Amino acid sequence: MNGFVPSIISDEIIGMAVRGSSILRLSKVEVMESDNKTFSVMTKGVGAFWTKEAGRIQTSTAEWDFPKMEAEKIAVIIPVTKEKLNDATIDVFGTLRPYIAEAFYEAY
Repeated sequence: MNGFVPSIISDEIIGMAVRGSSILRLSKVEVMESDNKTFSVMTKGVGAFWTKEAGRIQTSTAEWDFPKMEAEKIAVIIPVTKEKLNDATIDVFGTLRPYIAEAFYEAY
């Protein structure tokens, strides 16, 4: 293993982290092709207005912002001996999985 979590377990941990984090649940996934990405966000939208017959219709304008997103690593290090990882009496990753997910979503 050399310090890596098996893919199946890491996918479960990320899923648990997303379910546990209010911010991650409400966030939109942005595909990044490099370590940095600038994208557009409408900060003020178009509005609809009630008007009387033959009344004047209000106008609205859209406003945009262009935030920059930078990819960074997030990690949890838990020292565990090889003997403990190979111990048949305990499922090390199964036991630690919720604690790792909690550490991730609390970091957000």
